[in-house]
Amino acid sequence: MTNKFQLLCQELVYTGIVTISLFITAIIHLSLTARADYRYALTYYSSYLGTSFFGTYIAAGVFGLLNFIAYGAGTAFLFLEWKGERSPNTVTPANGRT
Repeated sequence: MTNKFQLLCQELVYTGIVTISLFITAIIHLSLTARADYRYALTYYSSYLGTSFFGTYIAAGVFGLLNFIAYGAGTAFLFLEWKGERSPNTVTPANGRT
């Protein structure tokens, strides 16, 4: 039981850190595309190179938010499982009688 508990706790911490990281990077992607100078750079280089970087950055931000929602749900489910598997603070007598 302790090995499963430790693994579940580690997975919960990892998933929580990844969830926060995904949210931060998605917001950065979406907020930087709203700046006028950044938008100019993306449209200037996209016309020069023949590719669309502006749409790519918007899509990266939107998919990052979708990943954030999915990882957030996973974190919530892991937390509920971790909370349900914690043993209560009960002490059993040394002779085995209850």
